[in-house]
Amino acid sequence: MRNSIMYPPGRVLWAMRDKDLHQAHQLYPSSKNPQTPGGQDKLRVFEVLDVEKVFSQLVFARNMLT
Repeated sequence: MRNSIMYPPGRVLWAMRDKDLHQAHQLYPSSKNPQTPGGQDKLRVFEVLDVEKVFSQLVFARNMLT
């Protein structure tokens, strides 16, 4: 391929649901704190510091083939 690789310009923020993270990284793990209803639906925002490294990887989601 001779085309240049394109990455998002500027500051990049990545939002994920708390329940989509590994249980060790969740703020509201369902097994440890069942009294936080809807806690896993909360969004967490991360700043992407190395854009080239993050966006050069393939990401597979659960609903990609549906």
